[in-house]
Amino acid sequence: MPPRPLLAALPLAALALGFEAYAAWAGVINPPAGTSSFNPASPGPIGGTTPSTVAATALTVGGGTGQFLLGMKNATPGTDPFPVPSFRPTTANSTLAMDLMPNGTPSDGGYGYAWNDICDTDILNAGGGQVTHCLHLYAGSGAVGVVGAGYGESANPLVLGSGQAPGFTNVEWISGGRAGFGGQPYGNGGVIDVTKNSTYTTEAAGLTIGTGNNAQPEFLAGVDNANNFAYVQSASRSTSFTAVPLAINPNGGNVRFGTGSALATSATTGFPLIPTMAGAPTGSVGAAGQAAIVIDTADNKLCWSTGGGTWKCASGT
Repeated sequence: MPPRPLLAALPLAALALGFEAYAAWAGVINPPAGTSSFNPASPGPIGGTTPSTVAATALTVGGGTGQFLLGMKNATPGTDPFPVPSFRPTTANSTLAMDLMPNGTPSDGGYGYAWNDICDTDILNAGGGQVTHCLHLYAGSGAVGVVGAGYGESANPLVLGSGQAPGFTNVEWISGGRAGFGGQPYGNGGVIDVTKNSTYTTEAAGLTIGTGNNAQPEFLAGVDNANNFAYVQSASRSTSFTAVPLAINPNGGNVRFGTGSALATSATTGFPLIPTMAGAPTGSVGAAGQAAIVIDTADNKLCWSTGGGTWKCASGT
């Protein structure tokens, strides 16, 4: 974990206001206007000209339209079972922003120029140790990021999700250079691991790639457990599964089926499966340079066409 003063380990509210404002919230008397430190013998406002208020639940900071409250989420102490610091404008119907930034132009030591850590260990009571897992949000040299960071130990996965708290659904995992969409990365799966069972007759596949517009080309890939197969499918988005062809190596190159090695005479897998029909084909399919093929099971023939509704067939034995 990056070396830091005690200030960096205080709640997010303290990061925004500085140690002085946080001490006032805790019950320290305010400093005189224009000073930068607390003087218990001489109280005064914190910034601006409006006197600051140290109350049981809120501290007023600044003045004018920029004034805000630092306090508890609920006005009545004890409403929440744990402390919930909050920021809120004192002016009704106002927006609110919070900035974390460095002073001047420091060096990025690998953690960023400015960052905020949300951690799972009480490092204030850790006897000087800073072994913890944190959500690390940072702005650094050439990048801004959100990281599941481990300080002094291996990092936990970074999990993104949505749902009703506590507990979340639609969870995505990022761990060890792998991303799992729909759940934790499975076993020894790939860098991108999608967990989704989908019926091949719908567009709700595990992976869809398209233009974002209806009636334009779309690519689907998924697994259908009910039918016991994985599939790829081209489609016209929200329109048709048959209007858009699926091209393999459209820029050229051979297309290999199977292992590339000779099959055993007793093999039951490794074959390209050709469509069949019970009779002679008559449809207008295929074109120059791309023949359509089909098996006529009624006459035991292999048939092909290069377009125009013209078919040629060869009899089998």
